[in-house]
Amino acid sequence: MKGESRTVRDIEIEIWVNRILDSMEQTGLTEDHRVEFKSTWIEGNNAARHIAALANSAPDDTVLLLIGVDDKAKTVVGVGPREMADWWPQVEEQFADRVTPEPTHLNMRHHNVPFVAIAFKTDRAPYLVRNEAYGSLKGQNMAWEVPYRVGNQVRTATRNQLLSLLAPTLHLPKVEMISAGVALYKAERKDEWVQRCVADALFYLVMPGDETVTLDARACEVTFEVGGRKLSPGGEPRLSRLGTHPMPPTNQTCVATGAAVIGIHIDGDIPSLGNYIGPARLTVSLRPIGAKRKISFTCDLESRPSNPISGVTHSFTAQGLLPR
Repeated sequence: MKGESRTVRDIEIEIWVNRILDSMEQTGLTEDHRVEFKSTWIEGNNAARHIAALANSAPDDTVLLLIGVDDKAKTVVGVGPREMADWWPQVEEQFADRVTPEPTHLNMRHHNVPFVAIAFKTDRAPYLVRNEAYGSLKGQNMAWEVPYRVGNQVRTATRNQLLSLLAPTLHLPKVEMISAGVALYKAERKDEWVQRCVADALFYLVMPGDETVTLDARACEVTFEVGGRKLSPGGEPRLSRLGTHPMPPTNQTCVATGAAVIGIHIDGDIPSLGNYIGPARLTVSLRPIGAKRKISFTCDLESRPSNPISGVTHSFTAQGLLPR
């Protein structure tokens, strides 16, 4: 669908999956550190723990969960499709702050047997998952854990494994949100019914040790989540410094030293929301030039009354985000 946020193109997933299944049948090789098989659907905390372990062991990459494939029998046993809008929220709520690997799923067939492939983007590792035994079993003092995959086993990450996950983030800037808002305008018929989406976020960017950081809007992404759908406005992000006008399209870079107040703005189309009334969420991802990891931050938005005079049909805002 136009405007939907996609992690990996469907064709890329298909090629990757078919290569794995061909290798399984021809050589007997199955899982590696980026791939896990499950013969049946896994639910809730069990699913979250396996997905987090897979993602934490391969940060800044893409990992793959194949459901309906038996690792021991080395065959596609088949599984019925599930509605992601029902299954994924139950898994997502097991993650701390709902920070999850971003999924892209496909219903596929192999020798006419149906199975499901779900690819996950892991650029926000480490991922924390709820410890179900916390408070119910003696000695379980951790409310959250960082699962890690070792071979085909899921374990709690060791100190050295945590260090390997956190080391690339040591020189990344810190972010504190100030405000955010999204306005949607009256739907128009183009290739489909779409709405103009204007999103803005204002935040402090604080560099470690008064270092200098360079941001480029082409390495930024803004995602708008509403009603269980993740949407990316089709326009190009624009960066600005507090007190300045947005930079022209030919100069999308922003250089800051020490601390700065940065604004990001995007104006594009998303599929029409119709009569939706409810909360929303805005996620901004920034990759400083020269850095291997992204900075991602999310804020919840409250629905506000529309303004028919200005053509705004949906309005979402978040204020007072700085801690007091």
